[in-house]
Amino acid sequence: MKIRKQVLFGIASLSLMSACGQAGPVGGPLQPSTTPSQQPSTNPSGEPSSQPTSQPSNQPSGEPSTNPSTSPSGSPGTSPSPSETPKDVSVIEETTFNGDIEDDTGMPLDGVTVQVKSLSAETPYLLSTTSMGGTYVFNHAPAGILLEVSAIKAGYATRKRVVVLKSNKQGDPNANKYDFKSALYALSDKPEVIAVTPARQATNIAANTGFKLVFSEPVDRQTVEDNFVLRVQAPETLSIGATLNTGDTIWSKSAFNLSWNADDTELELSFRDQKQLPTDQDTAKIPEYQIALDLAGGQIKDKSGISRSSNYFKVNAGAAENSSRFTLQADSQKPELTGLTAQTAENGGSNGDAIQVRYSEPMIYYTLSQTLAGGFSAQVSEAAAAHGALSASSIANNYKVTVKRAGVIIVNNQSWGSAGLGGKAVFDTMDPSHKSVLLLPSNPVTNIYEPGDVVTIKLDSTVQDPAGNSMNSSELEVAGTAS
Repeated sequence: MKIRKQVLFGIASLSLMSACGQAGPVGGPLQPSTTPSQQPSTNPSGEPSSQPTSQPSNQPSGEPSTNPSTSPSGSPGTSPSPSETPKDVSVIEETTFNGDIEDDTGMPLDGVTVQVKSLSAETPYLLSTTSMGGTYVFNHAPAGILLEVSAIKAGYATRKRVVVLKSNKQGDPNANKYDFKSALYALSDKPEVIAVTPARQATNIAANTGFKLVFSEPVDRQTVEDNFVLRVQAPETLSIGATLNTGDTIWSKSAFNLSWNADDTELELSFRDQKQLPTDQDTAKIPEYQIALDLAGGQIKDKSGISRSSNYFKVNAGAAENSSRFTLQADSQKPELTGLTAQTAENGGSNGDAIQVRYSEPMIYYTLSQTLAGGFSAQVSEAAAAHGALSASSIANNYKVTVKRAGVIIVNNQSWGSAGLGGKAVFDTMDPSHKSVLLLPSNPVTNIYEPGDVVTIKLDSTVQDPAGNSMNSSELEVAGTAS
């Protein structure tokens, strides 16, 4: 392997230029000459000739040999030249590296552009070559610094490796062998996700977060949209008592607004109004979710019809995965009562003397697998309205009603579920925000209150939201005027 002494090389170059009456550049990288000033050495050791050339050249010493001594048999005959030479480094040791390139069926790939780029700001370096016979080779690459090696071919997903080359003074052709094959690095012409938001294994993500998928090539929109799904990654029992099981489907494309870029390589999904993922107030009980592409048979296709049915996500240097995981942030927001509307039978209220009670946040989550709300563990005192095993009449006992007419109390702190009122408490299905509860009378024409009466609702218990947050005990009352 060569040892290039940059300082001595610069002095020798300036001396030769001075002898020929030419001014040489001082400082900055030298630019490679388009015509080498000397033929590559046939000396198998690769050492430069001791005879100086009669013409000065800006070409760095050590121009790649057409037959490197460490090149494996059958590798490309000509190694590329660096587009930038190292700077501000007094000693750089050079070496050779090579590798095999295959597709994901194990077949050798020709015509793959292999690019090597220095990741060191102090040592800029950029080379490229093209694979022949399923192999590639580079000569005179810098040893001991961080390099990014990329394998690029049209119609295939790009693969990258980050390496540090050994000096390899022994000339071992396998000392710096970096293949692009196997499950980790083989190139694939099947569409795959190469970037995802939220990032793989991201944490502390908002419950109403947006999603973004970036594909390796233009894809067929419909196959991707139909197969998009959010699932539970691992079982979790929430604070409200509900259990989310592994594989439970939470949402599909129907919960989202979808947007594609012009060439169909990027899909963005944003939750529709009042849609989100279930989370919890207890960090130890927050579910882990997965983004997957297998809801409708799992066949996602590119524009030419080539399909992929597994291992959709290749977003890091590891093996491809069937899904991408993430975890939500906790929800510590307590619900509050924000208002009520008391409708009257006299003014044509559709439900007679019914009361709509409004909360500050959704009090129920509707998902594709199950409905989640306070009281899921059959505790009436935790429920805002009826669901599951909890009846509408039992939940009505949580709501105490007071009615004043012209300053006189005519109903005094009476349970909405009592014999006198005989009412029910249900979620208002006409409210898309899921923040409202309807208190319905047993008989729609029952005269509980009249227009102008002041109606007050006081909760008998601190009910929970779906994340398990209980209301503040000091904020359980709200009033309004009947209309």
